[in-house]
Amino acid sequence: TTKEFCTIRTLVNRNAQLYPNKVAMKEFETGKLCTFHQLKDRVNKMGNALYGLGALKGDRVAIMSQNSYEYIELALGVACAGMVFVPVNFRLAAREMAGVLADAEPVIVFVDRQYVEVANQIRPLIPSVKEFVFIGPDHERPQDWYHYEGLMVDSPLTQPDVTILEDDLAVLMYTSGTTGLPKGVMLT
Repeated sequence: TTKEFCTIRTLVNRNAQLYPNKVAMKEFETGKLCTFHQLKDRVNKMGNALYGLGALKGDRVAIMSQNSYEYIELALGVACAGMVFVPVNFRLAAREMAGVLADAEPVIVFVDRQYVEVANQIRPLIPSVKEFVFIGPDHERPQDWYHYEGLMVDSPLTQPDVTILEDDLAVLMYTSGTTGLPKGVMLT
């Protein structure tokens, strides 16, 4: 038998095919939910939006947020586009967040509304970042930032045209730094 590559993308596509109308995720605080088919569409839209912002395969895309609906969409969208998802531990102090982001060198950072002040404070310390994207109501979006939902509006539903292999880097997580500085841990 031919071994099928098992990537985050193949899992998203498989679930959309097998369980298109089954609830994939639900945010209990807001009641917001989506099916596996809707999740696949939003994941593809996010991947295409990232390419539209100038990100390329292998680029790192970070998020400063607690767990949320958008967090999961972004984690899947980044990996399904062949990029590297970099979650920033929200419990870190601003200085530590800056260290993680400086080390990871993301080209795009998604920021939940409660971390905008910290992101603006550490912005000069993370020169790799070309774009910031705001997660929250559009009327609260900082002036020169993109809006999460705004990125999705005109993005195509098609899967990003990039080959993804099972040994491609998908996630770069950082340790808590209990014995020193946080260290990057690569996941495929």
